[in-house]
Amino acid sequence: MKYITTLKRMIKRKHLNLAISILIFGVLGLSFLATYTDAKFFNTSGDTFKIQSGTWWDGSDLSFTQEPEQDMNACPALHISFQLKNTGFTMLDTTAYQLYYSSEDEPSEGEIVKEGSLPIISENGTYSLDTEVNSEGKYQLKVDQRPMYQDDEETQHSIWSEAISVICEEEEEEETNDEKVEIEEKDKTSEPQNEEESLEKEEVIEEEKDPSGKEDEENENKQNDEETDEQSIEEPVKEEDKQVEDDNAEAESTIENVKEQTVKEGEQDGDSIPEGTEKQEEDLEKNKESDQ
Repeated sequence: MKYITTLKRMIKRKHLNLAISILIFGVLGLSFLATYTDAKFFNTSGDTFKIQSGTWWDGSDLSFTQEPEQDMNACPALHISFQLKNTGFTMLDTTAYQLYYSSEDEPSEGEIVKEGSLPIISENGTYSLDTEVNSEGKYQLKVDQRPMYQDDEETQHSIWSEAISVICEEEEEEETNDEKVEIEEKDKTSEPQNEEESLEKEEVIEEEKDPSGKEDEENENKQNDEETDEQSIEEPVKEEDKQVEDDNAEAESTIENVKEQTVKEGEQDGDSIPEGTEKQEEDLEKNKESDQ
């Protein structure tokens, strides 16, 4: 009420402008107090950046540390290995490789027989790529450097290993050994045949030189057979004669013993030699005569 009364007095006293200003500010104040207000404050900050792949070099640097090697103990399978080292920073991704082959010419000008990707190699790290091949010949490995190598955008840089000639010595040794065995077996089988042939040739030559020589040999063989037959007949006769002689000797010894005994008995008794002993002596003499 006081505010309205004061406003009326000011209007009466001709302070119209001031009264209008007060009225406006009063209305605004009342509307501000009657209206709901909502205020929020956000305190955020962030940085964003983008890296486009393949447009910068990761600093890696691949190289071969030694000549490729072949595992000779793996024959008849053919295994070769390549040793690599990263002398730069750690690779951010893999890289490709290709294995070239040629039977006689330079392998780098031959055909690609195997390809793949090397894993990520760390800084100053090494990696051994072991692979199996199917044929003897010459092989060479090509490995790509990482993109943008030494900040060169236009060229894909690569490294080549030394060429290696792959052979399987064990198979060659086995083949030579088998050939030697076959030759020795052939020699063994041919030796008796050669001996038989040589003997047959000698016999033919001897017959041609002396045709009657064969007949002489046959006659000599017949004479030898007849002599052996005669010897075989004479030997039993000689054995029988020897047995008769042994029997006569035994009889003579028995007769002498009997004589001595009878003589001793006759001397004691004063008798002569018995007639039986004389008869035995006569029989013995007859046997000798008949044997002769």
